[in-house]
Amino acid sequence: LCNDRSECSTKVTEMLRAGPLQLTEYGERMVARMMYDKGRGFLLAAALLSKQGGNQYEYVALHLLCQGIEIVLKAILLLVDYRKYKPKLRNLGHDLPALVADVSLAVGRKLPRSVLLDELRIVGNFYKRQQLRYAGSLDMFIKAANRTPFSPAGPH
Repeated sequence: LCNDRSECSTKVTEMLRAGPLQLTEYGERMVARMMYDKGRGFLLAAALLSKQGGNQYEYVALHLLCQGIEIVLKAILLLVDYRKYKPKLRNLGHDLPALVADVSLAVGRKLPRSVLLDELRIVGNFYKRQQLRYAGSLDMFIKAANRTPFSPAGPH
């Protein structure tokens, strides 16, 4: 591998110039597993932030939750068939209910209960439009009672 940071940087640069890496099946499983672990990290961060921050960081926690779900679902697709799903990941986008349907089909399981899918659809719509990530006019109408001290209409 690499003996120091400079040598490693040089090797990575050379690899990138050579074009996309051709992974072995073992390498594909490793990448899928690392992606799964990153998704779990987002889920854990969402849980910790929700527990520690309460309503103040609710949007951020929801965004992290959705991002974790998206990454875990995409990792599962890669674990099922890396070469089939890797080129499709970008086109799958951030549509969580569609990802759930794709994963259910890929692993041969029924879709989750409709109540769960309805919840996922609701929060997923905010997520894929990046409304959990950025502030907008919609924020003025949601959770108005939970404004922070820094908001214009909030307590001073």
